Amino acid sequence: MSVARRCFALALLCMSVGLGLAPTSMAQSSTGNACVMDFFATAPAPTSSLLAPADVEELISKVADSLGLNTTVTIVPCSFGDKVEAMYSNGAKNAQGGYIRGPEGDYIIYNPIWFREVVGQDYAQTVAVFAHELAHLLNRDFVAPRVNLPRKTKELEADRFAGCAVAKMKVSLASYESLLSRIRPDLSGSYPSKDESIAAARKAYTDCGGAFEAAPDPMRAIAALDLISARDWSIGDGNEILRRVKDATDIQSLYKAAETDARAQLVLAQYYWAPGQIITEAEAFDLLEKSAAAGNARAMNFLGVLYENRRTIADCSRAFSYLEKASKKKNGWGQYNFGMIYIKAPKNNGSNGGGIQFILPSGQCIGGVSYNYRKGINLLKKAAKQGHVEAANFLITMGEDW
Repeated sequence: MSVARRCFALALLCMSVGLGLAPTSMAQSSTGNACVMDFFATAPAPTSSLLAPADVEELISKVADSLGLNTTVTIVPCSFGDKVEAMYSNGAKNAQGGYIRGPEGDYIIYNPIWFREVVGQDYAQTVAVFAHELAHLLNRDFVAPRVNLPRKTKELEADRFAGCAVAKMKVSLASYESLLSRIRPDLSGSYPSKDESIAAARKAYTDCGGAFEAAPDPMRAIAALDLISARDWSIGDGNEILRRVKDATDIQSLYKAAETDARAQLVLAQYYWAPGQIITEAEAFDLLEKSAAAGNARAMNFLGVLYENRRTIADCSRAFSYLEKASKKKNGWGQYNFGMIYIKAPKNNGSNGGGIQFILPSGQCIGGVSYNYRKGINLLKKAAKQGHVEAANFLITMGEDW
């Protein structure tokens, strides 16, 4: 049985897998065509995405197998592509004998940068995204008669198919819903609204045997956060705090708690840097900014360190501000990091007529301040008195008591 016939034989009625991520998905975009032509014209370059093309091909094969389908798709990473889109080429050639749209076959083109920023390492969302595009190919949404269907109709069918794929692959529906809530509009138009898409995905998920996860309980997450002592919030290891919270609660409850709790926002942000990354860098920074705005000193220190490592004058200025705030709130890490800025800064910064330095040639952020050994040491002493190991070791090395 052919792929198309096999697809229509399913109870799903060959619903299109499409999240509607690329505005040109249904129209066989010229950008997608350029990506495919470039792919065959040049040797594939190493991709900075979290998934290599071979990984995507293997994933698509698993999705197809879980739904009882057989298909072959060529995966094309393209840094100038439109997010992610499916494309079919009939192999037509021009008068010079060159392909117009590439060799005959089905293609899925994805932008590695977009993928990394929006999906990250979330496996459930990865399944949904590529299952989405696979179904556009299976349904032949680019040719008659389906090409003339309203986009919204095809996208809702796509959402249902993706929901079924998530169920069959036994991955998180909540994670897929999180993706839909971010990429779908609030109101319905040419694309379905996020509420319409989530409802469609949920129905297909249950129709295909998916079991709903326990309802998120923010109090469970808050209880886990309450077990972290004030001392640990001040000087504790961030990875250890994250481990303890992960062991005591689930990610969806933590998400729910993060709607209002500054500690939950801080811990959830750390998932970006943790193995099995489930949020994007932009989401992590947004969570940290919210936590810091609510007065969380550890989030202030975290942001200070992150901005310090970006090595631009504007970011160095932000780093100095956040570390100063964390230090004033008596956060041990904030006191240590803020103190080290004064210790590493050059003497008489800016007095030589060369302008005030914010960043040293080594890349060290010094926030536009001059060397002040005693001020820095006093800050480290405050951190050491709280039990901050790095501050204590530095003071011992410098022969300082505290």
